[in-house]
Order: sequence, then C-alpha cells, then structure tokens
Amino acid sequence: MLSKLIVKGDWSDYNIRKIRHIDRLLFNCDEEWEVDYLVNKIKAHGVWSDEQIREAIKLACYEELEPRPRESFIRCVIKILN
Repeated sequence: MLSKLIVKGDWSDYNIRKIRHIDRLLFNCDEEWEVDYLVNKIKAHGVWSDEQIREAIKLACYEELEPRPRESFIRCVIKILN
C-alpha cells in the first residue's frame, strides 16, 4: 500500500525540523513547509500533480481532526487521491 511505503520512508529531515516540538509525529496543516514536504513525499511515489496532492491534503485536513497523527493523516490523503 502506498501510504505504508511513504510512512516507512525517510522522514529524518522532517523530524529534525520538528524535533524542537513535542508534536513531531503529528501533521500540522497550518505549516506550509509541512504541506510542501508531504507533497514532495507523495509525488516521489505517485502519479499525481502538485495541485491534486494539495487538494487531497486540504480535504484531509477537514476530515482528520487535530491532533493529526502523521500515519493516519497520510492514509487519509492517499485514500482521497485514490
């Protein structure tokens, strides 16, 4: 499953950037850099355009209430894309 592949991938850059925060395993829809990071991760493993991925993330932000655990959020985004 694509979401598992993305979740199991290298998130070290993301984690380092969030390490200052307790919420490093949570996805924050209000942080533009986090959205950009996820767009790039999904693009590397899929066939969707930036616009399609961003729209799916936007919809997932409404579906998944805060706090948004990264794994379940990615599953939600991929489900929307599929």
